[in-house]
Amino acid sequence: FHIIEFLKVVDNKPVLNAYTNLMKQIKEASIQKQNDTSTTDKSDRYIPLKELQIQLVNKNPYPNFSIANASRNMIKAYQDYLLMCLYVLNPALRNDFHNLDIITKAANLKEEGNFLVVNPRALYIYLNEYKNSRSMGAVRVNLTDYTINIIRNLFKIYKALKITPITLFNHISEKKVEPMTEDAMKKRVKFVSEQYFMKPLSINDYRHIWEIAIQNDDSYKNLNLNDREALHRQLLHSMNTALKYNRV
Repeated sequence: FHIIEFLKVVDNKPVLNAYTNLMKQIKEASIQKQNDTSTTDKSDRYIPLKELQIQLVNKNPYPNFSIANASRNMIKAYQDYLLMCLYVLNPALRNDFHNLDIITKAANLKEEGNFLVVNPRALYIYLNEYKNSRSMGAVRVNLTDYTINIIRNLFKIYKALKITPITLFNHISEKKVEPMTEDAMKKRVKFVSEQYFMKPLSINDYRHIWEIAIQNDDSYKNLNLNDREALHRQLLHSMNTALKYNRV
């Protein structure tokens, strides 16, 4: 607008006409882009969720699990594999897995902190502290049977090596066990993703991939608002936030 007014003041009609025509083209292109609600660009950049899931299951580092082969190297490999399971086989949460305190009874849950409840009958995640906790409240996060099995195998390795885990993910050295920090977890996700999928996918990338899969599913179009909201709440955000992710 300021350039056009300036060109009028200096009375440079050739440049004014050229600039005005250029602005019309830019405006038309902008409107067309805004009206294009497809996720083509993101779909090209990301690997489809179903493809990721198939690849991941086929890349189980120890498909024939045996506690007789338990080792510290197995702990590292299982933690990396579990990390991918949490983001690929389950709705991808934010960086909410680094600080899960381990408890064996639901009665021991507190109103502060995040927990992994694990006992012979049940295994689930309970979150009090996450980005949208003020609006959504405490949530129980149920995991797929496959992911639960990986976690139970990991705990069998801990037990065989007489290691007491502090949280779900830990740095294991010869002398001590330390919880994995939030920043270390974020970096680990990218590093392990590149190992498994040849792309350094971030936590936010996985959340985009899940939203693309949810919103592009044929059944999604026929769901009512409550059912759609329930799907997006699995990623611990609202439907309004979900729509901004992929502009669908």
